[in-house]
Amino acid sequence: MQLFNPNFQQPTSRHLAPKIFSSHRKRILVVSGTLSGGGAERFTSTLLQHLNRSRYDLSLALFRDEIAYPLAQDVKVSILGHRGPLTSMKTVRRLARVIDTTKPDLILSTMDYLGMFVGEALRTSSVRPFWIARTSNNPEFLFRSVRGRIRKAWLNRVYPNADMFVANSAALAQSFQQVFPCSQGRVQVIKNPVDLDRLKSLANAEWPETVSRSQPNLFFSARLQPHKRPDVLVKGFRQILDQTPAKLWICGEGPMRAKIENMVERLGLRHNVRMVGFRENIFPLLKSATVAVATSDYEGLPNNLLEAQALGIPVVSTRSLFGPEEIIRDGQTGLLTEGGNPVDFADAVLRLLKNSSLRKTISTRAQLEVNEAFSVPTTIPVWEALFGEEGQLTCNDRKAAA
Repeated sequence: MQLFNPNFQQPTSRHLAPKIFSSHRKRILVVSGTLSGGGAERFTSTLLQHLNRSRYDLSLALFRDEIAYPLAQDVKVSILGHRGPLTSMKTVRRLARVIDTTKPDLILSTMDYLGMFVGEALRTSSVRPFWIARTSNNPEFLFRSVRGRIRKAWLNRVYPNADMFVANSAALAQSFQQVFPCSQGRVQVIKNPVDLDRLKSLANAEWPETVSRSQPNLFFSARLQPHKRPDVLVKGFRQILDQTPAKLWICGEGPMRAKIENMVERLGLRHNVRMVGFRENIFPLLKSATVAVATSDYEGLPNNLLEAQALGIPVVSTRSLFGPEEIIRDGQTGLLTEGGNPVDFADAVLRLLKNSSLRKTISTRAQLEVNEAFSVPTTIPVWEALFGEEGQLTCNDRKAAA
């Protein structure tokens, strides 16, 4: 990793016309919150690892100095030092100066929250790169709270200036265009890349704890946030234990950790649930799982399910809108259950635990489909095509052409 310290000076002018790509390697600036802990961050890591270096000169702006996922050594990194809402305008100014210093041909914001800052920074930066705004989660849920409504208003102000949008699932693209009408007709759907070779390599490492194969092992990996519904997971697991011995491994940190720990104690699950926190490499544990599970109320395109399927682990997921139903064909490549329903979730898991033939059939089909649709050789060329010469038109150019 090459650290990059921009010279933070206030720009004095702004070129309104977007930069036209020339024959040099295209300079791409990717904006991410961190490089640890979540699906958008894992997407960022994979994308930066695999883009063609003969065509692209890559930079990364991180809101916070948290790097756990792999980062290629040649990627220039700027740390913005964001510390919450009170530092938002300072972060915008710093990002604008990073843009002025790196002079990217193209800037990619990797999730909606980051798009707010990119949109504001581009108002004052002295260069105008082509801006692709990526969305990765259900906007109908994201903007329901008071804070969410503030963010939605902010995005409605800046998103008309984006040149293109990318969603990681088809249903998400449709919902996004309804929530943000300015994006209509300008949303591309590109699936998350899964680095199968790296997954298999990491899965062959040693897990530091003993994983007994004498009983089923359930695997759950997600930030412990309300919409991931770890409460449904634990309540459902309590019902699973009423019928069969099993162990539940919960990988991840988040604001609900204390609540889930208390629930585990209250339901008498201390000896059957292991909360391992965030680990850089969870794949040796995943490889040892009998079933991988997800219980979210909403998702974009969950990497944890794709990674489990890629390693040949059968999955059970709630119908959380968008992603899971585009990854899983119920009864064919996994099982889908009613959202927020611990009983339905437990029944589906038990169905797999009691039927080894069904587990094998489902995992084999799913692994083949992930290899075909989500592998790096399939998805990265789609991103590179998006970054290509055909992406030069501005919004006004496209409207005129239409």
